[in-house]
Amino acid sequence: MCPCAPKYSENYGQPFHSLLNYDCRYLQFLYNSNISPSKKQNPIPKHQYKIKEKRGIQLTRRRNLNPDSYYHVTMRGNNRQPIFGTHQDMMELMRIFQHAHDRYSFHLLAYCFMTNHYHILIKTESVSLSKIMALINRRYTASYSKRYNHVGRIYQRRYFAKEVKSYPGLLKVSKYIHRNPINTKDPIVQRIEWYPYSSYPYYFDESKKTPRFLKTRVLIEFLPHPYDKTNQDYCNFCNMVPVHQTILQNTKN
Repeated sequence: MCPCAPKYSENYGQPFHSLLNYDCRYLQFLYNSNISPSKKQNPIPKHQYKIKEKRGIQLTRRRNLNPDSYYHVTMRGNNRQPIFGTHQDMMELMRIFQHAHDRYSFHLLAYCFMTNHYHILIKTESVSLSKIMALINRRYTASYSKRYNHVGRIYQRRYFAKEVKSYPGLLKVSKYIHRNPINTKDPIVQRIEWYPYSSYPYYFDESKKTPRFLKTRVLIEFLPHPYDKTNQDYCNFCNMVPVHQTILQNTKN
């Protein structure tokens, strides 16, 4: 008998098994059933899956992330709820990013914390992105639940991560992140530098003390001609609105 076969309670006669036991019995069924080999499904190796929830059998494919690349990561509140809706929430999220940086080495080129989601442009340096995001999201969930007496999940799903494979791509993504507060249906602020919960003010005003996890001297090296490789010109780049967007805005007005 398979060592992972379910054990039965003497009192109730019900099987007690773990998720791994379930996997073992499923594979045993595939290989020992009467299904012809041509119709059997090739099981995906278990190391490519990770357990998403302990209660229930819900497995998700493990991500193959490139440790040498930058990633645009987005995390959104469940049902688009404003889980970062107050100044205290924003400061708590910032504190947690600082804590995560002290524990795991990584750096950001851009970030923007909105009321119901956040964007970061991140590169890991020693551990996987999944480990960093798990720490950040777990600690914020615990903090939020304690402060608001909340029970249940606060995030809509696991984080979105898109690899940025080129220098122009880094500029484009960082610009998108920094313009979030003014690209909403109803702009939160009139000027990007007026929004305090993003990395843009640190590019705009170099006298401000930057967070330990933020690097503001990387993106400027990728600015195309005729921009100078300065933070001032990077801000000019972020404020440059595409012609088609200008026409659209004028049409609406």
